[in-house]
Amino acid sequence: MDQAAFASFSQDRNPLHMDPVKARRFLSGAQVVHGVNLLLTALDMLVAGDCRLTEINRVACEFKVAVNLGEEVTYVLEELSADRIVIHGYLTSVVCTKITLFFGEPRTIDATSPVGRQTIEVGGLAEPLNLSEQECSQFSANLTWNDRTADQVCSIYPALSAAYGVNFCQAFATLSYIVGMVCPGLNSMFLSLDVKIAECWRSTRQLSFHVSKFEDRIKLIDMQVDDGPLFGVIKAFRRPEPVRQPGLDELTAFVGESEFRAMDSFVIGGSRGLGELTGKIIATGGGKVTLGYAIGKDDAERVRDEINKRFSGVCDIRRIDINQIGDAAAMLATKDAVFYFPTPVISKKINTIFSQDVFQKFLEFYVYAFSALCYRLEALATKRIRVFYPSTVFVEDRPNGMTEYAMAKAAAELMIADMNRVLSHVKIHVVRLPRLKSDQTNSIFQVKTEHNIDYLLSAVRGTAAL
Repeated sequence: MDQAAFASFSQDRNPLHMDPVKARRFLSGAQVVHGVNLLLTALDMLVAGDCRLTEINRVACEFKVAVNLGEEVTYVLEELSADRIVIHGYLTSVVCTKITLFFGEPRTIDATSPVGRQTIEVGGLAEPLNLSEQECSQFSANLTWNDRTADQVCSIYPALSAAYGVNFCQAFATLSYIVGMVCPGLNSMFLSLDVKIAECWRSTRQLSFHVSKFEDRIKLIDMQVDDGPLFGVIKAFRRPEPVRQPGLDELTAFVGESEFRAMDSFVIGGSRGLGELTGKIIATGGGKVTLGYAIGKDDAERVRDEINKRFSGVCDIRRIDINQIGDAAAMLATKDAVFYFPTPVISKKINTIFSQDVFQKFLEFYVYAFSALCYRLEALATKRIRVFYPSTVFVEDRPNGMTEYAMAKAAAELMIADMNRVLSHVKIHVVRLPRLKSDQTNSIFQVKTEHNIDYLLSAVRGTAAL
């Protein structure tokens, strides 16, 4: 599945798929493969395997689990009969995609443009629209395209395009463009499609759609594709926007203006989320802070500029890889405090109670890299260095799917207890944080979170007091 090639011919360039830095702030935490690319890839493989698809008249596809870039999908033909084919796409043991193909005569419809709808050319949008909930609930449009990408389509899906033509592939790719670039656009997640194939599918280069239902509670959008080579229903979620942490104006009501004036700190993972807020708290309290980032330089610069605009010159940024501390260790050893907020994606897709691979990933972040950092600081330090480590209440009360995360944090707590007994210069402050509002805990569904400022301000104060 060629991500860049699909984006080029579909023109669905939503940052969820194409921008690794922006994608980390969405629910998936990483770049996601276009769902329609998964569908067309499966159909291409099916045709290449000499499976007879000449009478297909309906395609239904559910995108059950997001597939991150680089993950391997295995397609399995689950059912083959005279009237339908069922294919499942698997990520290890969990179904990520379910495709059902139905056979029979296509239905004849008139390919005429509904009156009064705006017309959007596929590829005509430089950036995805960012429709509000109100705009989503009332949206309709005609989408048009040309065949300029014929060679590209034939290269990506050679068997499918040879059997069904380029326009068949382009029509389905336009469904991806509708969701990812138009409605809801920027903050979108394609859920499913169920469309019939019209007799005009070989020649008509236009799709028309309108929003038929918007479910406010879960931001679910039903869109009726009502004209063109395809007609039926596509469903999408309007994802919550990335979480904005409290600003400096809000923090001044909680933080004393000089309570951290003696603190020169480094926040690992300080470009966003809880690390970002920790840096703001320190600066609001009169301290100096350096924000460490791995890939989110733009985010780090945004936070730095916000802080320095209010408190001139107190904030700097620096790229740091926790798995390769190297020369950075000498600089960290000059600080009064280090706050540890690097985070991999806290989720799993494997349908088991425990995954060794997921557990290993968390151990690398939360145990191995942290212990290496502390021992390196101990070897270099000439004064006391306070280190904050965020553990979690999930150690005692785990939600479903968080077993490996909680185990890694519990292991770190045991390790830190021993380190605090033997290290002379490095003193580690551990706090079991509740679920706080961040990109990592963001959800389509309403999930109760605690007040970020209360808990992080207490954590900074406790660290400063060591």
